[in-house]
Amino acid sequence: DRPRGGTVFLTNTTLDAAKTNRALHLYQSVPEINDLRALVRGCLFQGGGQQDADDEVEIALCEAYKESNDYTPATRADMFHLRDFVYLLRYLGKHCRSKGDFFELTPCALLHGLQRNFGGIDATAFHQLAGMWFEKIAYCKTARQWSPVPDSELFLSPIALLHESLSDHPSGNENPNTTAFRYVMLIDPTDTEAALSLLKDTNVCKLEETVVVSLADFPDDTNDFAFLDAVVKVKHAMTLGQTVVLMSCEPIYGCFYDIFNRHFATLHQSESPGQAKNNARVMVHEEAYKYYANLNVGSFSRPCIVHPRFKVIVHMPLSKLKDAPNPLLNRFEKYLLSANDALQYIIADPKWPRYLIDQADHKRVVTAFEILREGADDFVEQLHFEGRDGRLLYGAVSKETVASFVLNVAMKSFNGPHLDPVVAPPFMVTQTRSDVGPMTVRSMAEWRTEPESTKESEIQTDDAQPANVPFASVTIPSSQTPGKMQALVRQANLHLLQLARPETMFFCRQLSRTYVNEYLLNQEHFNLARFLQHLFRAYTNHQLTAAQQAHKWCVFTRSCPELFHLHHSGSVLRFLSQVDLDDIKASMGTTPKQEKQAENFVMVLALHSIMSSRECEE
Repeated sequence: DRPRGGTVFLTNTTLDAAKTNRALHLYQSVPEINDLRALVRGCLFQGGGQQDADDEVEIALCEAYKESNDYTPATRADMFHLRDFVYLLRYLGKHCRSKGDFFELTPCALLHGLQRNFGGIDATAFHQLAGMWFEKIAYCKTARQWSPVPDSELFLSPIALLHESLSDHPSGNENPNTTAFRYVMLIDPTDTEAALSLLKDTNVCKLEETVVVSLADFPDDTNDFAFLDAVVKVKHAMTLGQTVVLMSCEPIYGCFYDIFNRHFATLHQSESPGQAKNNARVMVHEEAYKYYANLNVGSFSRPCIVHPRFKVIVHMPLSKLKDAPNPLLNRFEKYLLSANDALQYIIADPKWPRYLIDQADHKRVVTAFEILREGADDFVEQLHFEGRDGRLLYGAVSKETVASFVLNVAMKSFNGPHLDPVVAPPFMVTQTRSDVGPMTVRSMAEWRTEPESTKESEIQTDDAQPANVPFASVTIPSSQTPGKMQALVRQANLHLLQLARPETMFFCRQLSRTYVNEYLLNQEHFNLARFLQHLFRAYTNHQLTAAQQAHKWCVFTRSCPELFHLHHSGSVLRFLSQVDLDDIKASMGTTPKQEKQAENFVMVLALHSIMSSRECEE
């Protein structure tokens, strides 16, 4: 009631009456068309110069923005807000030219601006959203040459958009507070942080220039010391101009309010940070000017240097997107990155050999990885989703599981000595492979149980006649044998079969005898001890090929008391491993360091006994 200093409250909800009747209440209402039109002029022409822009284009842009949230309910209701529209207009103002006395809007600039600022939703919904924007513009007199449907060739992949966004930085004569780009929010369709590994696989982020800051849910990671340590890491990266990836950092987002809002103060080298707070000059050269933003920790706020090339990537699982606050979402460019997006980006490289698929109504050219994906997708869709209502393969996600597997194959081929895809056989617990005969696939869906007479191979050589079957005929170079392509699809399906649940597998009658024998005789799904024994023995005896070796093995099993005592019960561990220590030492070497590694060949970590992420790393 008798304040000594002024106070400003920023809130997304109306405060209670006891507070509001003691203050001046300023409410921001939903903008009308005239307000939006004034915003269009201000963002595109900085409030002057081109005042006679085409009224129809202005109205079309405003109406399209007001209808944009009609396409987001599947991802999140009311996802786009005024800040997204503002940055779209800034993007158009940067990439479109003013010609004469009207604004020249181009289809390419509009589509890419929409992808940058109205993304984060699934591809089907975004294509509908973009079509709505193009249809609005196509009715304008100055855009009669526009097609009401955007050209499919103009769409950029999420990987290309991320590359473009992370390469944007203020130019020498550009005010950093009015740039046409924002920091990035990476929406992950999985809860396993798979999108972060995709950034690395597609070279979106360079490891030497990227800092990952994560607040785990260990007990000691939820205190103020852990929060302060994370803030210090971000502050150091801000100074060096590195890219920061924030994972599960909701408790410290408030510390970077000015950074996320891009509220910077420019400072000449001869000035002090205190003078920069009220300095509105534009940075001309990076060497002559620096810019600062306030970094808040509790009740303390200090201006900190922000390098012009500093970037932020906020990782947001799709499952948490609906509960995320709107003010956080609309401060970022949003990108939904899936394994299928990364796979499409990798196989689009022109260096991969192409094959001709001759179908009844059209022909198309594809890579071997697309043939592999189509065959494995058919296996999952028909057997897992349609045959067993999604209960057969543990954790399988439509399209994404297969895309992740094929992407792994493509990355190994991309970095390997040849371009042919290589799918190694899955890990077998049998000691011999003499029972595994030649693998011949009769079609993309070769697991089906129809008679062989109706299942001729769909893969043909250049000089062969296409088979008269309802499946596509594939023409491949003479250097690639049809049998090899058939075997690739079979091997991929056998890998996917490792996810099958034993209790559901019993009721699955569609599988052929080959798959049943593989599941029951060559793979292990009933005895954890037997699986571990064979796995350890295969590693120590070097029975696994380079393509079969994996850094991680995930076993999903029912809980039992013995498993909870593995980390402190040597007898249980020895029973599970059944590996001779002398064999391990012989395989690793005879130096003291190698003998020490042999003694710790198997180390058990119980996550429930680890108190912090730092302890887990150590």
